[in-house]
Amino acid sequence: MTEPRPFDPLALLRALEASRLTYIVVGTLAGVIRGTPETTDIVEICPSTRTADLARLERLLEGLGAVPIDGGGRAVLGTPEEGPRQFMTPHGELQIDPEPAGTAGYYDLRRHATRERLDDRGLRVPIAGVDDLLRVLRGSDLPEVTERVQMYRRLSELEREIDRGISL
Repeated sequence: MTEPRPFDPLALLRALEASRLTYIVVGTLAGVIRGTPETTDIVEICPSTRTADLARLERLLEGLGAVPIDGGGRAVLGTPEEGPRQFMTPHGELQIDPEPAGTAGYYDLRRHATRERLDDRGLRVPIAGVDDLLRVLRGSDLPEVTERVQMYRRLSELEREIDRGISL
């Protein structure tokens, strides 16, 4: 019997914040934080690819004792053909995607990202906007994408209604 994989997303996000990395949370965890009823056991991020940020990310992975689980070696970023990098940390899996499907990467995503408070200790992290998460879904080849796109569209509509001050 295999041991369950660790998953403490708050601890992993605290480590990312403490490293002063410039990044945005994307993927299913971003959707969960935005309000979707999904579950995940992976923290997916889109980092800035500036040299200083990649150096911070390398130091963070080294400090956490992160182990590559995708067969891509120790490099923080893979080639476009390899896709996102995946590392196992003591807090769970961290997936690093410098250019999520349907986007042009960090600088594209940061326009609609917001910093969301995740705990009562002041942890605030940058989360991709719902419309950007929709773009990522539409650009992916996931089998369950149609159902998820509908869910994210509804979430986007709800956010717009809230922004316009319409009571639900």
